[in-house]
Amino acid sequence: MGKVTSYKDLIAWQRAMELVEAVYRLSALFPKDERFGLTAQIRRAAVSVASDIAEGHSRLSRDDYLRFLNMATGSENEVETQALIAVRLRFVTEKQAERALGLAPEVQRIVRGLTKSLARGTKSRVGMQWAPSFFWDLRPGTYDLWHGRQQSTARRRRLRLS
Repeated sequence: MGKVTSYKDLIAWQRAMELVEAVYRLSALFPKDERFGLTAQIRRAAVSVASDIAEGHSRLSRDDYLRFLNMATGSENEVETQALIAVRLRFVTEKQAERALGLAPEVQRIVRGLTKSLARGTKSRVGMQWAPSFFWDLRPGTYDLWHGRQQSTARRRRLRLS
């Protein structure tokens, strides 16, 4: 796997987007009177999976990232449960729900692997750049956030004197 520079490079996000497509196709088969019920709920949960992965990737804190991945896992469980409810209520057949029900555990497995990898602190394994290197490597006050570069020693002295 190459270097991850965007959430779009994450396999977890790519599979979650496939899950969204599958859920939208599946929920289009639900009865029209479920438009504001199960249809809206399952769609919202599916969108939440991909959105939480993307939002977590943009966070500068590993704890925040892990929290969003955990929310994505919860939303994935919602999608799976709601698809099973739709089958039990005979809104769709098992065959029609097969794609969504097959993708849901796959997405969950990938997200859990990413979560475990981040929890261990192994950035290189997943190719993550979830925080700029300066975030961890520099002493407080040595990085010029306004200009996006490390301050020179002379500039830091000038700033302290003023």
